Amino acid sequence: MSIDWEQVTKHEVDRSKWPMMVQLGLWGLRSRAAARGVFWLCLAMAAGCPPMVLAALWIHLSIRWVDHHGGWEVTPAPGDAPRAAAYPAAGLNPSREVTPAAPPAPPALSFVPFTDPMVGGFILDVPRGWQVRGGLNHAGLGDRRWFVEAQSPDGITVMLGDPNCPQAFCHNSMAIEDVMIPSPTTGCTNLNIPPQAKRLASYYFQNVAPQRFGPLKITGQRDRNDMVAEEINRIQRQAIAVGKQGIAVAKSYKMSVHEIQFEAGGRIGCCFATIMHDTAYSFALLGLTFSQGTVNIWLAPPALTAVAEQVLTQMRNTFRPTPRAPEVWQRDEMLIASNGMAANLNQQIWFQGQQAVHQAQVAQGDAIVNYYWQQQRVNDGITQRYWDAQHTNDRLSQDRSDAMLDRQRLCDDRMGRTYDASAGYNYYWLDQQSGQIVGTNTSDPPDYQRNYTALRKL
Repeated sequence: MSIDWEQVTKHEVDRSKWPMMVQLGLWGLRSRAAARGVFWLCLAMAAGCPPMVLAALWIHLSIRWVDHHGGWEVTPAPGDAPRAAAYPAAGLNPSREVTPAAPPAPPALSFVPFTDPMVGGFILDVPRGWQVRGGLNHAGLGDRRWFVEAQSPDGITVMLGDPNCPQAFCHNSMAIEDVMIPSPTTGCTNLNIPPQAKRLASYYFQNVAPQRFGPLKITGQRDRNDMVAEEINRIQRQAIAVGKQGIAVAKSYKMSVHEIQFEAGGRIGCCFATIMHDTAYSFALLGLTFSQGTVNIWLAPPALTAVAEQVLTQMRNTFRPTPRAPEVWQRDEMLIASNGMAANLNQQIWFQGQQAVHQAQVAQGDAIVNYYWQQQRVNDGITQRYWDAQHTNDRLSQDRSDAMLDRQRLCDDRMGRTYDASAGYNYYWLDQQSGQIVGTNTSDPPDYQRNYTALRKL
């Protein structure tokens, strides 16, 4: 007799928990394949009966709801397959519904407190008997990497943070991404990635995970927006643990969580990358965005993945910083602020030096300009005296020439014309009617009956 073991080991979900509209839309359709078949049938019938489009849409939306809320059937743990193999021997009909055996219970775990052995910055619960290490990897000023790594004797690895992965980030849109960039003013060195959990996960699996886990294969990934509220509540609980009662995460904070499933060395693993930044504390005009984040990882043999998940959840839920944690943060920030003030002071001293140099250059330039204009005034005086002497010599030469020629040069100021006449008179007159020049020794015109104009001696 042929037995379909897949049908034996699969069992339908409880449909009574589905919404009423979903139950009615999938009434009598026991599998997804049957529901899709009816969907396409209704869509084909819509060519002759348009209202069938609504029926097809109803079925399609119901299928989507089931796909996103648990699926169509539940597959028991692998340990139930041997029980199914006993059905024929017991005379049971494989097509009948059989209650599956409960999956094997994971090994019993007990947890003990673990305190940061480096600076005493945190406490959390870890499995008893596991090898645990952790603390603060202070890779540089402002680069504080809190981490805990627990390993079981049977090959499970659980990590909160990774000492080889930065947890402080500064996104500079003008610099190369996925590299460490230094700040010349504060002395800090930050990883340059955008404040996105997906980018942090991508950086980790490209640059850190291969060195830690060896060759690996990513089998799936997705955004985990459903975990954001839980992470924010955990941050609030951690703040209360260090005496910050009533603290609330501001609305300006933005957080994202990204999950990556992977395989490495025959083991199955899962990584949760979390990153958070304050949108109110950014330097958008400078193209800078500061953020903080970390990665939480479990890696286990296929049969022990449930144990690894349980341990990671327990470690995350019990992680609580001590008052020493803010002291380390404050001491680090004081050094950063001190470096910033020193850099600012050096900038002020440099600027004052530049101002002094500028003022000296201005004073030197003013002295050169003043000396130039002083020399110009001296040169102008020499030139003016030269031309005065030239004018005097010209006048004397002209007078000598006129005396030798017995000639007197005259000028009509009203008309701007010059004339020559015989010398020997004190006054000269121009007859406007005849144009004749007449000389007299007195200032009276030769004849008041005619129109005479007085001429000036040159």
